[in-house]
Amino acid sequence: MFFVTVDEKVKDAGPRDLIMEIPELGTKIIGTTADLVLPYEDFDYQDENEDYLPERKFSVAIVLNFWKHTVRKMKDNETRYLPLLFEEEGMGCFKVIKEKNELRLAFGFTSNFAGDGLNIDRDSLEHFSKSVHSFEVFTMSVFSSPRRIFQVTRKIDNPDEPLVSFNISIDEFIQDVNNSRNKLR
Repeated sequence: MFFVTVDEKVKDAGPRDLIMEIPELGTKIIGTTADLVLPYEDFDYQDENEDYLPERKFSVAIVLNFWKHTVRKMKDNETRYLPLLFEEEGMGCFKVIKEKNELRLAFGFTSNFAGDGLNIDRDSLEHFSKSVHSFEVFTMSVFSSPRRIFQVTRKIDNPDEPLVSFNISIDEFIQDVNNSRNKLR
């Protein structure tokens, strides 16, 4: 149902190198890995001689691994937040609600973690997933803000309908995460 990857044609950790595709919805979420690789000591995305592709892929794999472990331990009717886009203004993430063996996901944005961003270690991600207080589901009318540096593409009839919202079984979710992580190696 979905696939997350790093665009290897983009030669630095800059805009438009992190891609999540959801073919059944005809949707693509495109962002940057720059804030994911910032923790690396020698990171300087102005260095044109280094594309940091291994670091970008590794960072995305860590986030996906966190998604998988979080979903596995969720209880029925529990809500958690899975980060995807790490931005200075806040976080692009999925609000996930577990209902029996199915997950209900909606993509949106929270400014709770604006500023320094979020470390991609397990403790920081765990804290984030439980600590989001304000979350705005992206609709076409909400998303029209010009300050967003990522993009979501999807044709929809109703501009107030969520841009990215879908249900998926837990098994399919974990399989999609594993397939994405395997491609990042």
